[in-house]
Amino acid sequence: MVTNELNFQGDHTNWRYRLEKGQSGKKQVEEIIETKEGSLSRLLFISDGPGK
Repeated sequence: MVTNELNFQGDHTNWRYRLEKGQSGKKQVEEIIETKEGSLSRLLFISDGPGK
């Protein structure tokens, strides 16, 4: 286990993923791109309620 943690410390991979948030029937989707300078976020979708 310690070996895996040490290996990940040297991993500088940049990640790209989608973040979905939902509250009170509303949905919001963002695309997140991580860089060495920080994370970038772009709003892709907002829904006002079910079926919209």
